[in-house]
Amino acid sequence: MKLLFTALLAAVLCGAVFGGEWQTECFRGSALVRETGDAAELVYDFGSNDGSYAVCQKSVEARSAAEALELSIKKPADHGLNLRVWDQHGECYQKPVGVPACGDWQRITVALGDYPEHWGGDGNGVFDGPPSAIGFAVTLGMSACSKGVFAFRDLRFAEAPSAAPQKHIAVAPEWSLRDGKAVFEVALSGDPGPAVL
Repeated sequence: MKLLFTALLAAVLCGAVFGGEWQTECFRGSALVRETGDAAELVYDFGSNDGSYAVCQKSVEARSAAEALELSIKKPADHGLNLRVWDQHGECYQKPVGVPACGDWQRITVALGDYPEHWGGDGNGVFDGPPSAIGFAVTLGMSACSKGVFAFRDLRFAEAPSAAPQKHIAVAPEWSLRDGKAVFEVALSGDPGPAVL
């Protein structure tokens, strides 16, 4: 079953082949990854420990530099979620993924880059080459709930959506008087485009 899941996952990825098993790590608690049908689940229990986190990660062979990661997730518990991406020299980059708790599948796109944290590898702070591994870190944060399941499926590397144009307020160069009041024409322009989390 795991071999079939790995093969199916590799078949649907754009420009990448995911290999091997999901590896887990948990600080002050327990975690495991289980594969269920077409999805994988990070099952974690922080117990009563503050500052806990659970991580799952998997190696990837990207055929070209990816700009975004698209995936469907279920995150019913209100815990923090971070994306971790490793470069070709083993340096890990992490960024928060701000999605609300939801028991239904949500399709999200996370732009790669602009990582507020990085460590390990050559430590130069420059993302070298295509990703060599990806992972997710779930944090306890301020949630009162110490257990949870983070589910994910249909991971794809993709091009990032184009940057959303800014909304501009344009004031007409001329104004007029109507009923003793100055009237200015105001128009909003620009398309907010798709959200990038």
